[in-house]
Amino acid sequence: MVLNRFQTVYIKWSNPIALENRANSCNYCAEEGLYIISTRYLSHGEERERYIYVGETRKGFDIRFCQHLNERKPSPWVSVRGRKYVRFGKICNTPTCVNNLKWFLLTLETFIIQSIKDSPDVSLVNNRQVKDYTINYDFIIENTGCRIVPKIISTRELYKVIDEYDNENIIGKLH
Repeated sequence: MVLNRFQTVYIKWSNPIALENRANSCNYCAEEGLYIISTRYLSHGEERERYIYVGETRKGFDIRFCQHLNERKPSPWVSVRGRKYVRFGKICNTPTCVNNLKWFLLTLETFIIQSIKDSPDVSLVNNRQVKDYTINYDFIIENTGCRIVPKIISTRELYKVIDEYDNENIIGKLH
């Protein structure tokens, strides 16, 4: 595990956009960053949003969505029922400690997943980073805009969760 110094990453989230209308959002087409896909449903007469997928892209959002839809085995979120929406997370700064864009984006994606995965309106179909993941950088993530994730996410908080889980497993095995 490679841990670098603690820096802040700022992510600005877009409003939810119907997936079929994403092409009209040219502000985000060529961007690299994160995205969250959701569906909407009615619960007791109230419209709710369920988050089904968190992803990252280094090639631009539009290219990544085309890949999702045209793969031999489409991504799991494609078959989830309901109208799909996407929120784009534009990374406003890349800390000086980042020396690998792929690891940087995977680290951010991991922290977003870990921060929302236990929420009641989350039913993630992600195959990676839900249970097993690697932490490549130490960050504080500050989310702004039309966010659905916590305003501040700290890798240090995730370490506490990991330590508590590991300690419980060790204690459970000792007794």
